[in-house]
Order: sequence, then structure tokens, then C-alpha cells
Amino acid sequence: MSERGHADGDARGAGRRGHAYAYLLGPVEKGAGLRQQFLGDGLYDSGSTGGVRSGIVALSMTNSQVFLRAARLDDVDSITDLHTLARTAYYRAGGVSEVELTSLDARDSRREPWTRAVQADDRTVLCAHRGDEIVGVLAMGPPHDADVDVTSVGQLHQIHVCPGLWGQGIGDRLHAAFVQFLRDASLREGVLEAWERNSRAQAFYAGRGWKPDGHHRPGPGGARYVRMRLNAR
Repeated sequence: MSERGHADGDARGAGRRGHAYAYLLGPVEKGAGLRQQFLGDGLYDSGSTGGVRSGIVALSMTNSQVFLRAARLDDVDSITDLHTLARTAYYRAGGVSEVELTSLDARDSRREPWTRAVQADDRTVLCAHRGDEIVGVLAMGPPHDADVDVTSVGQLHQIHVCPGLWGQGIGDRLHAAFVQFLRDASLREGVLEAWERNSRAQAFYAGRGWKPDGHHRPGPGGARYVRMRLNAR
């Protein structure tokens, strides 16, 4: 995770829209984010919108259950390893060198920002958990860019899913959590950045209503990060 996270670590977790799973949260105060909602040890009811039974959300899978919960400091190593696996898959496909992707220095440069994100009051990091394994992660919070209105826009900083589990609905569920975050915080838009050579991530977001807003910045391999927006209303 760079200082300016981007959202194409694996945003292609599911091919279907309109799952019959409830959104995971009840109302939150504007600006409070989702963090507080997941600090408890109870279970959010996945069968009725906003219904709280007990900070974990069940996601129906073919062979097992996946839950969303707030990330903890002791998750950072697992999150960093997952991030490394996911980004290696899409950057390698886009022509970025192996050394740049897998060196220990590169891993360490990702671990520190994840540590700060988990601890930050203005950032929410959720883990998708199956059994004892973290299989996906979502980071969201206020936007980075000065030209984006922090009072009406929230940023999807990162979505990553274990490459071996792509296509099983995890990325879609994490994306749904971000959309609900926008709505519960009364934010009108979402913003993210995706690497332009990550065609699957670009297609995932486009299929869920995201559109490029014309802004971009340099990225790895001579390709750009493309900024996209989502109307949350």
C-alpha cells in the first residue's frame, strides 16, 4: 500500500451484481466512518438490512463462510502478504519487473502504511476472513487529492483479494461495504485510482457505475493511475 493507495489490488471478486446479502451496517454519524461499527465482537445480521444481532458480517460462499471485520494491528503482516500476492498478479501481467514486485524492501514499504491505516482514526480497514485466514481487505476513508471535496466524497483506497479466490464474491462484497459507507456517511460520491493496465479492475469498477473523471498520475511500468468516481445516490 503506497502513501496514496490505489484500488486495483483485486476489485474483481465477483461477476454478479445484486447479491441477496444485506449491507453490513446501520447508520453512522457523518465523518465517523465504519471503524467504530466493527470494534465490537458481535455479529451483524446478514439477513435484514441494518439489523444488528451482535462487528462481523457473513458472506455466503460455495464451500465456506467469509466474514468482514475491523482489521487489528496483529493482522498487518497477513494484510501485507495478501497485498503483495494480489499486486504481484496484476502488475506482473502488466509488465512490471519481478524485483520491483517481490523484494523485501518493497514489502516493508507496504507494511508501514498498512500499520498507519489500521491505527488511523480517519481510515477504516476491513478484513474478509475465512476460518483463520484473511482472504480480502478493504481500506477506505477521506480523499487524498486537494481538488476532491472531503465533505461530500469518500475514497476507496484499496481492495485486495487473495488471487486464488478471485471470482468467488469477496471483492464484490467488499465493494458493497464501501458503497454502504458512502451512503451511511451521507457522502454523494466515491473516488478511487486504478492502474490503467489492470483491465479486469477497470472492467469491475465500470460495471458497478464508476467512471473516469479525467484525472491521472504516473504509475509503475510507464502506465498511469486513472482516477474514477462513483455516484452514490
